[in-house]
Amino acid sequence: MTRLRIVVKDEKAVQMKQLEKLEGVMKVVILGGQYQIVLGGIVDDIFDEVAAVCGDRVNINEEMIAENLDAETKKGRRSLLGMLVETISAIVTPIIPAMLACGFIKTLAVLFTVVFKVDEANSTIQVLNVVSDTLYAFFPVIIGWSAAKKFKTNMAVSLVIVALLVNPAFTGLFADGASVTFLGIPVTDVYYGSSVLPAILSIYLLSRWNAAAENHFGSIEKYFRAISEHPDRISPVDSGQSVQSVSGEVNLFASLFTSMYDFSPILAGALIGGTWQILIIFGMHIAILGLVSVPNIAAYGRDTVIMTHAPSLICQVAAGLAVGLKAKNPEIKKNAITLSLTSFFAGSVVEPVMYGINLKYKRPFIAVCIGGAIGGAITGASLAGTTAAVAFSLYTIPAYLGAGFTGLLIGCGVGACVTFILTWIMGFDEKDNIERSVYMRVKDIQFKNAEHVIEEIKSMNVKGGSPFGRAAAWAFRLACEQEEFQDTGQLQKRMEHIAQQMLDLKPTMATIFNTWQLVKQTMLKEKQDVYRQKQAVISLCSNIIAYSFEAVEQLGVYGASLIQDEEVIMMHSYSSTLMGIFLKAAEMGRKFTVICTESRPLRESRLAVNMLRSAGVSVIYITDASIYEFLPRADMVIMGADTLCADGSVANKMGTAMIAGLAKACKKKVYIASELYKLDLRTQVGYRVVLERRSAWEILNKDDFDSLDGIDVVNQFFDITPASDIQAIICEYGIIPPASVLNFWKDLENHVKGDGNNG
Repeated sequence: MTRLRIVVKDEKAVQMKQLEKLEGVMKVVILGGQYQIVLGGIVDDIFDEVAAVCGDRVNINEEMIAENLDAETKKGRRSLLGMLVETISAIVTPIIPAMLACGFIKTLAVLFTVVFKVDEANSTIQVLNVVSDTLYAFFPVIIGWSAAKKFKTNMAVSLVIVALLVNPAFTGLFADGASVTFLGIPVTDVYYGSSVLPAILSIYLLSRWNAAAENHFGSIEKYFRAISEHPDRISPVDSGQSVQSVSGEVNLFASLFTSMYDFSPILAGALIGGTWQILIIFGMHIAILGLVSVPNIAAYGRDTVIMTHAPSLICQVAAGLAVGLKAKNPEIKKNAITLSLTSFFAGSVVEPVMYGINLKYKRPFIAVCIGGAIGGAITGASLAGTTAAVAFSLYTIPAYLGAGFTGLLIGCGVGACVTFILTWIMGFDEKDNIERSVYMRVKDIQFKNAEHVIEEIKSMNVKGGSPFGRAAAWAFRLACEQEEFQDTGQLQKRMEHIAQQMLDLKPTMATIFNTWQLVKQTMLKEKQDVYRQKQAVISLCSNIIAYSFEAVEQLGVYGASLIQDEEVIMMHSYSSTLMGIFLKAAEMGRKFTVICTESRPLRESRLAVNMLRSAGVSVIYITDASIYEFLPRADMVIMGADTLCADGSVANKMGTAMIAGLAKACKKKVYIASELYKLDLRTQVGYRVVLERRSAWEILNKDDFDSLDGIDVVNQFFDITPASDIQAIICEYGIIPPASVLNFWKDLENHVKGDGNNG
């Protein structure tokens, strides 16, 4: 199993982007209100950690999840398809370990008989076959056990019901064509030994009957529970419609796939092979294995239908290898080859290369689907099959031996070659995918509305003083563009609400405060006309956004002029403004090295490392505790700023003041890169910048201390660097002394208001 499945009560509380950025998380898929967190082989460990935080394992599996599912169903937000897939997957998933175990035992038996020529009459082989076939012989019973847990109904009664479905004595009643009735009602001769849905439906009906009995009959529940075991509730009664055997409509889902395969094995193989990897994304492959592959093996001894997906697994590896061999970026090359080999030798677990490479770069995944379809068609044409419900891999080959095996190998080979060639020809955008997250922070997220802006700020997807200022402008602008206001009072109230939300989240950011102040001034000019107020705010905010980009671009030129070939620069934390300087210097052909501190606890510098490497800049990535050791190697220090103070001091990520102080002691020049829009005018009259503190749990692990009693855990996120430790401010007006920041404010204000030269 590779994914942790969670249903939450409040989806608004889920921070999707932050979740997907966590180390070890390959992908988060949402299906029918269920969050499927793809983790690969570490899923069990992560589940144990979640269980330790949330409570007992049994409570999580049965009580919490059931409660959440019920809550979602009542709200009517889950689709019927989503509920069906989630229900079947939840029932089949606990059985997968048993399916794998029986599959490997069957594989072992086949290996001995085919490869080592052990006689099938050998008692050891017979025992192995009996053990491996037990799952399929009693599959409805096992399904019934899992369904009883899922539907929270009586386990003993459930097992009795599903046992009847496979009881040979029940089938024996119809020997020699005998007519069987119950209380005068005809009973149809049907064998359910290889079926899934009848067992699930029976247990579901039992759970609903029990619920109704409990609600309406109270103390005589047991009596009505006995009635629920009436055969006409658990076995089909002839009502004028014939009920077919397992090869007919008993398992409608299996019948659908089988009928398609019977019509054209080639077409079925192409369809299954081409879509299987898409099904894996949504976790639907588990349900299909339980509904189709297992019944087919139980009924016929082998499955020739669903196993046509086998080549698509090899295609994932082929696409990853093509990316690894073609990529120019060493990080992509290393990751692609490593993840491809990991997936190949891990057996059927293709999620590492699928999510880590192929889906990430999109076109390789398209190649996988095409190659999987071609390989599946060849496999289908060969009539290959498997005797165990295990995915095709190095370790399960014996289960696939027999008729059509050569065709299967050809299908895998051809599919992999097609995938490799297509991936190589179509290519992939290395730069776009490496820099996407950073690019979005530099160029702004494509905000949908004001609430989206606030959510992105809350989730830390907006980083840096400049992006925060532009985000604030976007929030006000989008509210004015998209929302209707009856009068100016309503408009002002809405603007105040938006401003307060952003300031509560980021009190240190002067750019947010400055934007709000300018918006207020603009609205005061148009007191009577709500339409003119809205248009004025829209125009102002557009100017603020444009000015910010211009400022960052201009100061990038000034900052790049400080950097010479072979120089070493130390930086701290992430700054979009600082990135502008380094990228401009790289664009000018300068060869330099950047020492990047990791910037605990959130390690924002990782974004900078990715961007610098993609630009061809040499990077040394160090721990914060290593600063004293590495600072002497630097020729200068350039850091960003979140807020500028009137006296020239700077508020920035915790650690900035320490680095500046050490640099001064080492006689290293310290430059602060910042657009002047980050100037907090309130500091002229004694206002102290609010230095944000964040959650203590960002710097703690749950096992760090037995108790926090007597321990004050402080996650100080910002500090103040005095002007005396700063050589100069790199801004859009040039490289200026820290104490002169106020000199340029009036010109800046006129510019963004539209009163300047570019207004």
